[in-house]
Amino acid sequence: GTHFCECGMFDVSSTTPLVFQIGLNKCATGAFYKLFEKSGVRSLHHLGRHHRKAGDDTLDGVNPQKLIDRNLRKGRPPVEGLDGFRAFFDMEYSTQSKRIENYRFFAQFAEAYPDALFIMNTRPKDRWLKSRIAHNDGRYLQKTCEQMNASVEQVLTHWSDHYDHHTAEVAGYFADKPDRCLW
Repeated sequence: GTHFCECGMFDVSSTTPLVFQIGLNKCATGAFYKLFEKSGVRSLHHLGRHHRKAGDDTLDGVNPQKLIDRNLRKGRPPVEGLDGFRAFFDMEYSTQSKRIENYRFFAQFAEAYPDALFIMNTRPKDRWLKSRIAHNDGRYLQKTCEQMNASVEQVLTHWSDHYDHHTAEVAGYFADKPDRCLW
């Protein structure tokens, strides 16, 4: 059906283009997720905690970020197996030993879904770094240090470089297709 919200009108039928948030975490991914969900667009944020808590069994036994990662590595459509979701936010997952950053593969998403739309969410780099440092009472930073076998300073340099590199890659990729990516 069609749903209305402050930002306009969405047709939330299965023919609605897929939407992928491809910016970094800690840049209002949760707010975007809530906006889309409240607008009637079935959305997935990170591991789908909100759907799980609501008793939705769609994700039972499924880690959506691992599924997307596996699909990408096997050359399948990235969100195959996550039917019913139309928008995807905070496509990152990590354990002590592994980091999955599915948002980085925006080009593969764009090629697999030629009608898909993209959101490049961002915030000033210094505020983004501070937010990442504070995330989960500093445990996110600590886990990243352990994963990379690096010091805090090395991780912060890596994050800063990644912010610049990813932003430039997205800008370059969408330079000739600005109607597909909202900044």
